[in-house]
Amino acid sequence: MKDLTTFLQHVSGVGFGLVGLLALLEWWRRRDRETAYLALALGLFGAVSLMGEVLRDTGLTRADGSSTAPPVVAAILGLLSLGMFMACGYALLLFRHALLPLSRRVLWGTAGLVVLVTLLILPLTFDPSVARSNPALALAAISLLFLVWIGCVGEPVYRLWRVSRRRPAVQRARLRALATGYGIIIVVLVFAVGVASANPGKPNDPNSPVNLIVQLTILVALPILYVSFAPPRWLRRAWRASEEEAFSDALHDLLLESPDTHVLTDRALAWAIRLVGADGGVVLDADGTTLAARSMDDHLLQEVSASPQPGREGVPSRLPDGHRVMAIPLTLSSGTGRMVVVAGSLTPALAGEEGVRLSQYAVSVAAAIDRMRLVEAVRRSEDELRNVNRDLEGRVLSRTAELELSNRELQASNRELEAFSYTVSHDLRSPLRAIDGFTRILTEEHGSKLDPDAARYLDLVAENARGMGSLIDTMLTFSRMGRQPLTLQKVEPREIAQRVADRVLVDLENRVVEITVNPLPAVQSDPVLVEQLFSNLVGNAVKFTRERKVAKIEVGVKPDPDAPGVTSFYVKDNGIGFDPRYAHKLFGVFQRLHRAEEYEGFGAGLAIVERIVTRHGGRAWAESVQGEGATFYFTLQPAPAGVLPAQD
Repeated sequence: MKDLTTFLQHVSGVGFGLVGLLALLEWWRRRDRETAYLALALGLFGAVSLMGEVLRDTGLTRADGSSTAPPVVAAILGLLSLGMFMACGYALLLFRHALLPLSRRVLWGTAGLVVLVTLLILPLTFDPSVARSNPALALAAISLLFLVWIGCVGEPVYRLWRVSRRRPAVQRARLRALATGYGIIIVVLVFAVGVASANPGKPNDPNSPVNLIVQLTILVALPILYVSFAPPRWLRRAWRASEEEAFSDALHDLLLESPDTHVLTDRALAWAIRLVGADGGVVLDADGTTLAARSMDDHLLQEVSASPQPGREGVPSRLPDGHRVMAIPLTLSSGTGRMVVVAGSLTPALAGEEGVRLSQYAVSVAAAIDRMRLVEAVRRSEDELRNVNRDLEGRVLSRTAELELSNRELQASNRELEAFSYTVSHDLRSPLRAIDGFTRILTEEHGSKLDPDAARYLDLVAENARGMGSLIDTMLTFSRMGRQPLTLQKVEPREIAQRVADRVLVDLENRVVEITVNPLPAVQSDPVLVEQLFSNLVGNAVKFTRERKVAKIEVGVKPDPDAPGVTSFYVKDNGIGFDPRYAHKLFGVFQRLHRAEEYEGFGAGLAIVERIVTRHGGRAWAESVQGEGATFYFTLQPAPAGVLPAQD
């Protein structure tokens, strides 16, 4: 057991020396103040450990800790070891100060206490006979030394562990690894002082199982301390796995669920800050306008806005006032904007993997901003059209003589808007095909060179491009609805509704769905559009009853409560329903009352229903009790008496 304990003691001494050397190399690579203090703390502790092993191997130190070197040499070596040991503890306190600032009074007071205790121990270093003649006094002095050292180290351990709870996964794991490694060292030192107090003047027995356990415990701290300042990439991915699902959901909502550009950029900035653990940030448009800002005072915002344009990817820079920032370019259709994040005191560095992830994330954000601006442009056009329509209706009522001229103006406006919507939707296809094509080329030709994160981000880009393609198809369908000419004839809605129900039931082999089609009166309408009308409503009912064991859907008619003598058609289901307070949003284009991940679609189906009904001179509305199903109503012109159905 003695040999094993001695071997483990050598391994731990050399191991701490190696950890200190690696910490110094990490500082040399990054050259920042935080890493310098941590490298100093670990480097000095490693030097003390390595020095002890060298002295034991050369025979200058006996197993009981006494020295065989000449008194002057022994005193100098002891003073050097003592000074480095106390300095490594104070260096960790400085590392804590660099992350979470302390008052100057605390720093100077602690430094004075460290120096005072070191001076009190000096007599034992220069005159070992004092320790041999009075072991109790020597133990008390050494215990005081360790208490001061543990105080310098223990407070940062506690504080870093506590603040780690609110940090991103990688930073949280690194701070806790550092706190855990030093915590193990503190426990071992406290245990060693306790054993020495129980047996003053007696050296530790190398054959004792306690010494073996102590050495094994110390060895556990080595890899933990190493990953605190230089964790490998695979370990970073493992730490970050808990955040990936939330990040994917947020990215999906960011691209498809944001209601406007302001909300979109604010959410995007919040996730950018969270992604790297920054303290604040700003999103700037191509013209320098602030689109969103978080935790930015006026002075800092002015500094960031006036700073140079984005530089090399993943490389942070410093502002004149000392803040460290990273500016990521946003390639927008209107020019190049910027996403700028400001590093916090707890952010080790905005470089390397975090910087690359932020750059990849910025690509999706830029695409989302352009998409939202296109949607807002379409919305503004529709609002303008509604205003024009209201104005024209007022003119028709007030100026009967100008009815024909007003109608021509309205038709021209409608044609221009339909052509505009169709052109906008059509022109979106080319960049989407390019995005999808280039991501496919990157995956096929360079997939083996990409790490898993980069490959997954490419898949996300391609998936969102395809999703936007589906959205464009829906926009085109909605656009065509206004240009398709009506072929009016006598139509039997019951036959059409039954045909739609039969077609829907074929694709529902794993569900129990009951569709009842009651007798329906004939109408004067376009049979193709009426079939699409029933397809949308029945399909909608099938989608929102998927949570029911037995889905029940009914098609029928009842009198219109707001128009005496008019018959209204209805499609009723026992699905989840909707909040009746938001019923006015149902028939708006791209309006949704449920989340996209719960129920697929883009919210255009009911808008198409309303467009068809409106073109036939009718109206559409809906009623619901949330959780108890919904009923959708519409009216169509009845077929004139004696009119026969058109023959093929």
